[in-house]
This record gives sequence, structure tokens and C-alpha cells, in this order.
Amino acid sequence: DTSFLTEEKAPGGEWLWDSFYQGNSAAAGRSGGFLWESPNAQDPRVARIFVFPGAKVAMCDMEKGDRAWLRKIRPWYGHHYHFHVRLNCPSGAVGCSDQDAPPPGDGCADAQKWVNDILNPPPPDPNAPKPQPRRELTLADLPAQCETVLSAR
Repeated sequence: DTSFLTEEKAPGGEWLWDSFYQGNSAAAGRSGGFLWESPNAQDPRVARIFVFPGAKVAMCDMEKGDRAWLRKIRPWYGHHYHFHVRLNCPSGAVGCSDQDAPPPGDGCADAQKWVNDILNPPPPDPNAPKPQPRRELTLADLPAQCETVLSAR
């Protein structure tokens, strides 16, 4: 099973089907919406899952049992409406390098700090150095496999 979302009855989720699929026979018998399944983060193929910090805080607040899986859920910029799943390298994959493991702990306090800083931004540091412009990324900067894919016809 490769799905990280499971369709099942979510409290208050009937509005999704009633509002968007009203009269659609494909929606008959469905209720609720798509729920995040914590076991997916426990899947050994999964290295990290990047989400909006508020989503991580909600997961932290809801988890009442084993919180170990929350370590893989990482708050990240720009993930307001979607998430990314980073997989571990398959065994024997040439040219694939795993990242170091996420830091120890469930990461919930860090996510809460992100949310607090979003809601009440700290004042800018007047002594902070000005950001340097990034140089343009070129094909030569990418792994050789990328060039093969991008130049294929």
C-alpha cells in the first residue's frame, strides 16, 4: 500500500462530499474526508514528511499514544496546501544518498515555535546581514541522472 491518506469518516467532514460532490453518483455512500494515517510515517521507506507547521502542531495535539512517528513529520516553509514525502534510498540504489536522521524527539516544541512566530513574528534583527542573492542553478549543478532525464526526447 503506497497511500499516505485514507478515505474514512472524519468528524465534521461530511461538508466535503455534500458541498463539492453533491449529486455525483461517485460520491454515493462516502462520508468524511481524507485522513492522515500516522502509520505511514512509521513506514521504514519514509525518511521525512514535510508539512505546514500548524499541521504538525495539530498532529502533536491529537497523538495520545506513541509519539515516535512525529519525529519524521517536519514543519517546512510553503507547505500550506500540500505535503511532501521524502523516501529513504532503496537498497542498492546507485547515486542515491540518504540524509541524516531527523533530530531526536518528536519535534512538537519546534513546530509550536514556528506557529507562535507566524502568529506573533519577532521583530527583525537590525544587525542581521543582508541576504546574498542566490546564483542561478544550472544543469551542471544537478546529478548526472537529472541531465539524462531533462535532455531525453
